[in-house]
Amino acid sequence: GKRERDLLFRYLNSSQPARRILQVARTGWHDGTFVLPDKNICPNGVLNSSIILNNSANNNPYSQSGSLDAWRETVGAMAEGNSRLTLALCASLASVFLELAGQESGGFNFIGSSSTGKTTALLAAASVWGKGTSADGYTRSWRSTSNALEVLAAVHSDSLLCLDELAQAPAQVVAEAAYMLGNGQGKARANQKGNARPIKHWRCMILSSGEQSLEAKLREENKRAHAGQAVRMVDIPADAGCGLGLFENLHGHMTPQSFADAIRQAAARNYGHAAREFIQNVVAQRDRFKTLHEEVSRVAVAMAKKADAQVQRVAKRFALCLIAGELATNWGILPWKPGSATSAIRTCFNAWLSYRGGAGATEDMQIIRQVTLFIEQHGISRFQPLTPNSDPLFESGAYHNRAGFRDTKNGRVIYYVLLESFASEVCKGFDARKAAQVLRGAGILTPG
Repeated sequence: GKRERDLLFRYLNSSQPARRILQVARTGWHDGTFVLPDKNICPNGVLNSSIILNNSANNNPYSQSGSLDAWRETVGAMAEGNSRLTLALCASLASVFLELAGQESGGFNFIGSSSTGKTTALLAAASVWGKGTSADGYTRSWRSTSNALEVLAAVHSDSLLCLDELAQAPAQVVAEAAYMLGNGQGKARANQKGNARPIKHWRCMILSSGEQSLEAKLREENKRAHAGQAVRMVDIPADAGCGLGLFENLHGHMTPQSFADAIRQAAARNYGHAAREFIQNVVAQRDRFKTLHEEVSRVAVAMAKKADAQVQRVAKRFALCLIAGELATNWGILPWKPGSATSAIRTCFNAWLSYRGGAGATEDMQIIRQVTLFIEQHGISRFQPLTPNSDPLFESGAYHNRAGFRDTKNGRVIYYVLLESFASEVCKGFDARKAAQVLRGAGILTPG
């Protein structure tokens, strides 16, 4: 009744609690404490009960089973000598360092044909934090809405977010998610009264798999991958080039399939221990990582000398994974030889650079590809010869939608592109002045 309700409100307004609880909406770092749904990891093992996680997730993805020793002897040991598996485990642990290193969210997308081993790499990485399975485990599917991905990202803040099968997601969702997940915050929304709802925030390392690259996925709806999207989610060929799919070392197994099956079985039995052990070490030595961003920058510069700023930005993510892998090795969490993580991650970085097409800016390479494609498609039909010749098209006057003229000098075909056609068609989607500078720098465009 009203009287009882009024008494309750009066009590709440007049009470002076002895202590307060901090309610947080995401996992990860809060005042030096790492918050998980079932545990707060604090300095010196002290129980911090003054911070609780308030999240609407239906289940706790950070489950545990088996033991760290068993995980180390199986999943951890089998990853050594396999560059993509090593990167996956290192990226999983490196998520703990995102805040300490002042880095943005971002991730890696393993691309390749079916049954290459992409999902196996994700399950191995997932077992660092929780159950290494897809159906009822830590790994989630790309087949989701942008709103659902926001909730997932908040539950995986300062940890790993595994998204499998990029092909299952609509191109529009992927385009939005690439920016949203990397920016670390969700949409601004209003509540029923028109007031602003709290915006979800997060920092997470993302591992993705798919048979297509991000750019190929966006092309399904005639969208172009922007540089910001390509930097936040980088495509790495899953095939390691040894005829074994994603793997380079089968550790005594007869086939890549049997090796992948062994990893999957191990990831489903022993999981959830490595990340907590890693966090305990970080929490105990947190002051040591005050200059972590400087170490990351130093390693990144060594990786990407004289590269474009976009490449250096991605190189920092690889560098963070390298540092996390070597630290986990030193702390006995990963049973690898010192330097194993360094070698594997440099291999993956070089594979990404090669697949990307070089260390230049993404927009510059896109401009060159687009102009080249236009000439390849329309070099005859839309470029009229400067002088009359035996060209049947010239004789018939069949140059519709003319984009310019062409001439042959010393065995080379020269295309003279009309100004408006250059701006509106040849370089569509790019600034014409910027495009002209890029093409001139590449030796494709001759001024005057």
